Amino acid sequence: MIPRTGSRSFPDEAFQRQLNLDRFAFNNRCIHRHRLKYLTDFVYNERMRFISLALLLSLCGFACGDDSAPPPPPIGTDAGQDTGSVDSSMEDSGAEDGGTDGSVDASEEDAGPVCNTAEAPIATILSPIATNDPASADVVIGNRVTVECRVTVGDSPEARPVDPESVTIVRLDGDGMVADSPTVVAEASVFRAAFNLEGLNSGAMRFRCTAQDIDAMPRCAEDEIETLVDLGPQITVLMPNAGSIHTGRMDLRYSVSPAPLVEGDTLAEVAEHTLTVAGVEITDIEETEPGTYRADIDFSDMTVFEEELAGEFEFSVEATNMRTPSPGTSRHVQPFVIDRTGPTIEFLTPDAGELIGGRARVHVSAMDPAEVDDSTVILRVGRLELNMRRIGGTDEFEVFFDAATFPSTITELTLNVTAADSVGNRLTASQIVKLDAVPPIASLDPPMVRASRLLSERLQCSPLFDPLGDDSVNDGQIVGTAAEFRARVEDMTNEGTGGTSVLFHAGNRSAEIYFLDDSDQALLVDTNDDGVCDSINPDVEPVAGDPTTAVVLELEGIRPTGTIFLPPDLDFTGGTPATAYAGGSIYGDCVSGTSPSVPRQLCRESSPLGVVISPRIASTTERAIYGKPVVTPLTCIGDSFDFQGSLNEGWACAAVRTEDNLGNIGVSPAMRVCFSDGVAPSSCPGEIGDIVTTDLPSCTDGCTPPRSFVDVPRYQLIPP
Repeated sequence: MIPRTGSRSFPDEAFQRQLNLDRFAFNNRCIHRHRLKYLTDFVYNERMRFISLALLLSLCGFACGDDSAPPPPPIGTDAGQDTGSVDSSMEDSGAEDGGTDGSVDASEEDAGPVCNTAEAPIATILSPIATNDPASADVVIGNRVTVECRVTVGDSPEARPVDPESVTIVRLDGDGMVADSPTVVAEASVFRAAFNLEGLNSGAMRFRCTAQDIDAMPRCAEDEIETLVDLGPQITVLMPNAGSIHTGRMDLRYSVSPAPLVEGDTLAEVAEHTLTVAGVEITDIEETEPGTYRADIDFSDMTVFEEELAGEFEFSVEATNMRTPSPGTSRHVQPFVIDRTGPTIEFLTPDAGELIGGRARVHVSAMDPAEVDDSTVILRVGRLELNMRRIGGTDEFEVFFDAATFPSTITELTLNVTAADSVGNRLTASQIVKLDAVPPIASLDPPMVRASRLLSERLQCSPLFDPLGDDSVNDGQIVGTAAEFRARVEDMTNEGTGGTSVLFHAGNRSAEIYFLDDSDQALLVDTNDDGVCDSINPDVEPVAGDPTTAVVLELEGIRPTGTIFLPPDLDFTGGTPATAYAGGSIYGDCVSGTSPSVPRQLCRESSPLGVVISPRIASTTERAIYGKPVVTPLTCIGDSFDFQGSLNEGWACAAVRTEDNLGNIGVSPAMRVCFSDGVAPSSCPGEIGDIVTTDLPSCTDGCTPPRSFVDVPRYQLIPP
């Protein structure tokens, strides 16, 4: 055993001599082989520390039969001088001496434990038994093996007790590297380690047991065996994959083949195998080719499965070979899922009963453990069938549709969203919503109306009056530079027939007047080919610096106000339009009032209008009359419009564009107006204030006017 540096005390010269001898020995293979014996004698016989290095080399050369050993390195030069160095040529000479590189094996250089000496512990693997015979009864069967190793104190009187913490039992791989090192437990002198061989291949396996004693320079023991382990036949599932999801059936395919321990191992041949699915042994198995099998599992077959299965299950294939006395057995277990339900679908928008219209969005989440098949997520509403689009990498889907495609008599829709998972389970979720797909109606020149109030359960009605005021512009009128443009706007909605139902209104969002003084272009066009004007011509949408496009005037809702004029002795049987009075159904309940005094005007002399009517929708925010935004209290029902900064003299077309809070967009019938600055010669066929009825511009692309108040007679009676 090489003593550690500092284990004894040496004079400086002797210590240097020992160091040089040690280095030289490592660079000479012969001295390297006899280093242990020499250094042991050197340490325990101090008289030999002054023997010349040349004599040592001669003795070594005689013992080795190698007279060509190189001379020893110099110890020093001048008397009393210790260089503490070694000739570099000696240090590097190992590179050419027998192929060594001048290095020393780590186990010797570090003075580590010396194994299997008389003083070392004794390690013996008791089980399993080493064997290379596949017919031996000592073949290990199964994927669990416990290795037992007995470790005892060495036979020498100088042996020290075993260090139980040092005992290791490991499995080695084919390269001799440690592949598995489980926990070791001890019972007296017998140490055990349990190995799980699952997932390994049958065949030869090596196990090693090592131990050390408690000495400061520990001595070690080791034992190693190689034996045969039979893990049973090789089972390979060809389909399905682990964790697969199925509905009614499962196509199961697998192979079972021998796993010989050594070449020519006939005992590894497959003896039999069994297939168990969800706890039921399956006997209807087809061998499609030698060693390859197929089973068509019908989960709805109640002669095989006693109840309908759903959830997580396992199937297993267990096979045995022909080895005796105990056959090798293998078992493959694989999970699968029986999924009989479709995806979970949740409506995110719209909510149940929500009012939808315009360009409506349907937004849902659809989730399923088997993954949702995107191609199956479909919205069905009425006769529409629309594929929904997945939003990014989420579980959410959306689609848009135009609610205006449904007749105005439909008041609610049932939204049906269907989705299927990857194994074909389909589910449909439904949501009922209310429908307002009808845009507001508007007019710059609406019919005359009557306002009313309820007194003593009698409906007192006013005389007919212009809801926009007598000063507002009419169709065909020649106007000057201070024209009053107002519009009546009422939000409309879908209405059913044959019964009484609550109407749901979105409410009006905006109103604006478009003016176009280019007679070569249409202001109103038909965009859906139904023959009815439904939109402002996109070609005339305002463009900065382009005089051929329209001018837009935003309107503002005017708060209902004023006092109704209810004089006595009124006749409610006449008036225009005739449709408003047919059979007296509109004003049939009207009676004369009792207030002969005419109410004062709302804005003094700026307008003769005495009342701003309320919308038919019961709302505190809705407005029925719109005008140019108010600038001063004197123009409390809208400011006048001076065309000179934006339009040319002469004929122009005007129409109102409206939009409700659901995005339903409507337009009013076109109104023809001739603008005049009052300076001769005039571009208009008459005087300011005149109404022209002939040779008026068309203002359309040939489409018929859109629905307006003249088409809804009941709107000519303003309810209390």
